[in-house]
Amino acid sequence: MPRPVNSKPANTTTDDLSIAKSTADSGLDFAMMMDKPYRRHLPMPFTPANDGLLYEERGSTSSLRSLFVTAGVTAIVCSFFFVDLIRQTGVPSTPAKAGGIVASVAGMLGFWWFGGFCLKHGLFTPQQTVFFDSRQQRIVHSGRSPARGLREVHHRFIDVAGVEVGVDFPEDGEPVLKLRVLLSGAQPILLYVDGGRGEAEHWADEVRGVLGLHRRRP
Repeated sequence: MPRPVNSKPANTTTDDLSIAKSTADSGLDFAMMMDKPYRRHLPMPFTPANDGLLYEERGSTSSLRSLFVTAGVTAIVCSFFFVDLIRQTGVPSTPAKAGGIVASVAGMLGFWWFGGFCLKHGLFTPQQTVFFDSRQQRIVHSGRSPARGLREVHHRFIDVAGVEVGVDFPEDGEPVLKLRVLLSGAQPILLYVDGGRGEAEHWADEVRGVLGLHRRRP
């Protein structure tokens, strides 16, 4: 990885269904935290380097990851409450018993979904580093997560179709700016920008310059 040379200013009742719905809603709230995620609360500078431009998501995510893993494990363990309710209900010989079983299954699935969601983000969401290597004319995109370790993918500059500035609007109302590096035949690379629209446009232009997109224009 290049060394930065400079930086610029990161009995079962309908209550069971209510629990399941509340859990799913909580999961959505966690989702809005996550992919604006770790990244939204980390310092995320672009740094000019000797032979390109570096984007690095710095800072520790250990406490946030621990929160997600703890919530995920807790949700899965708590789901067995609904298994016990189903066992106690027995054969669904009446409409009330059948409704109770359906409600319990819905609650159990809600807890499983929420637990899986939390574990996925706690263990699999990577912390990114992206280096635009002007000497090798390639993008080195790496991510590190507890479950997968370090993974690295290379893309050629010539495969970049463009760089766009986008905005995410999470539920708390605070917009999150990001750059989308569009790639031919691959998912775009998302780079979150800590700053205003002007800052995002500045770094989008810097990335285009390193990629040579200005020179490709007709």
